[in-house]
Amino acid sequence: MIPSHCPQCGEPVIVRRGEYKRTIYCDGCNAVLSEPEEDVRPRSRRQKPKKRGTSTLKVLLIVFGILFLACGGMSTLIYVMFIHEIDEPVTAADKEHVITAEHVATFLPGTKIDPTRAKFSKVRHLDGSRDLNYEYEDTADPSKTVYVTCTVSVERSAKEARDAYAGLKLGNKIGISAAEDLTEVERKDLWTWGEDSRCVLLQSKGQSVGNSFMARKGKRYFIIYIVGIYFDKRESIQNLLKDFLNKIDSYEG
Repeated sequence: MIPSHCPQCGEPVIVRRGEYKRTIYCDGCNAVLSEPEEDVRPRSRRQKPKKRGTSTLKVLLIVFGILFLACGGMSTLIYVMFIHEIDEPVTAADKEHVITAEHVATFLPGTKIDPTRAKFSKVRHLDGSRDLNYEYEDTADPSKTVYVTCTVSVERSAKEARDAYAGLKLGNKIGISAAEDLTEVERKDLWTWGEDSRCVLLQSKGQSVGNSFMARKGKRYFIIYIVGIYFDKRESIQNLLKDFLNKIDSYEG
């Protein structure tokens, strides 16, 4: 039994909840007032309800994380973490490593290209990857509209390029499916290249209006969009891309 006052110094004894399980000392003189004893208080049979919401949230976060990494890979995760881009100057050598509207126009007689409408950019990400971008759009003459984009990316490793390419491929499909009156027709029989590649005819209302080419080789990958002219023969596609592909292997960004 624990006294209400210390028999040695007379200090009041304050017993806190749970202290019956340990030795009780006087706060004034440090005298031993009681040894540990078994808890004889009745225990409530009512159990504390489990927080199911927390467990469910954890499961959802894990599932989302798995899907996120499966779709975009670690490169996507790195990109989200280090989204900052550092602009770098585009050199004459850089410009030789993209498909331009001028080059595409050589396959479409009578098409005039305004070089001032071309936009080049090059960025370096904090993880060390680099992107070279080209875009051309001229809608002055609706009957001869030409739209060309070309992006060449260099990752730190082949694995990161493979992961980034998988995310790009998925994003490309989602983007096209969301576009009104635009569909994709895959044509692997017309062109393949590198370790991964995709050749697509872009169609609007059943009529071919352009192409999409994307591929990966080693730590490099690229995507090209062409609208206003389309290529549906192996020979013409090879002629369009051969010089570009020969230079990709050496591009470091």
